[in-house]
Formats: sequence, C-alpha cells, structure tokens
Amino acid sequence: MLVVVVGAVGLGIGFLLPAILNAKPQRLPTTTDLSPEPGASFWTPILNQGEPPSDVLLNLVVPQGARVTSYDNLDGGNSQYDRSATFFVAAPSTDVLGFYNLELPSLGWKLRGAAPTKDHQGTTILAYRFSRDSYEWQLQVGSEPTVSNGKPGSKLTIEAYQTSDDES
Repeated sequence: MLVVVVGAVGLGIGFLLPAILNAKPQRLPTTTDLSPEPGASFWTPILNQGEPPSDVLLNLVVPQGARVTSYDNLDGGNSQYDRSATFFVAAPSTDVLGFYNLELPSLGWKLRGAAPTKDHQGTTILAYRFSRDSYEWQLQVGSEPTVSNGKPGSKLTIEAYQTSDDES
C-alpha cells in the first residue's frame, strides 16, 4: 500500500514539478472582478470516507457562478485522496488566476508557484496547507481559455490531494 501511495503522490508532483522547474516563473495577476463562493458543496460528489476533512473543504472557494462540468477520481479509491473538479467560469483566465492568487492565501493556503499547463494554453497554481488530519493537502488550480455554448470563458480545474507530512 505504501508503494501505491508514494507512487501516486510522486506522479502528481512529478506531473507539475518539471513544468515549474523548467519554465520561466509565471507572474500571477493581482486583481480580479470575481467574487468568492464557498466550494465545499461542489466537492460533495467526490468526498471519500470523510476526505477531504472539513478544515480543507471549508477553505475551498470557486468564483461565483462557476458551473461544474466534470469530476475525476484520480486515486480510484486505492490510495490517498486525489480527486478533481472541473468548472466553466464565464470570465477571462486572467481573472480566474487573479482570484485564486488573492483568495488562496487569505484562506490559509500557501502558494508554491505557478507554471504553464501541459498544453501551454493556461496556467496552473500549486498551493498547500496543513490539516488537522496530520496531512499536507495540496491544490493544483489550473485555468485556461475555453468556450462553452458559444460563450467565452475559462476552464477551471481544481485538483486536491493529500500527502503525509513526512512525504512533503
């Protein structure tokens, strides 16, 4: 089981780390016109046996009016929690990135950095916080331009996963 957990965490970090290390540092916008909406209710379909814990869930926000488009269970129930939610936000990607650049630190998340998405169409922010469950929780918040039903906006993907504090 430990090998599966370490492997899953390694894959998650391994996916983003090269992009952060090999890319020019991304400057994040520092302004936004978006307002926060509590994000915990959006996470309900992908909760798993009390995970993420309430102190993580209550510190998740989405831009007001964000619409869920899909969920992904990356851990498959076989390792530590690693799941994501994808949204459509009717706002430019720069507004979404500015929103998370401002909101995450105010909710106790520490920003590790930002890098281009794998397809270089957007930007991913990596943030973390420690939880009362003794785990470090990480967020990968990605935003890139998209169109939904003929309306321009942003594809927002939020991946939340846990790492034990001795693996972080």
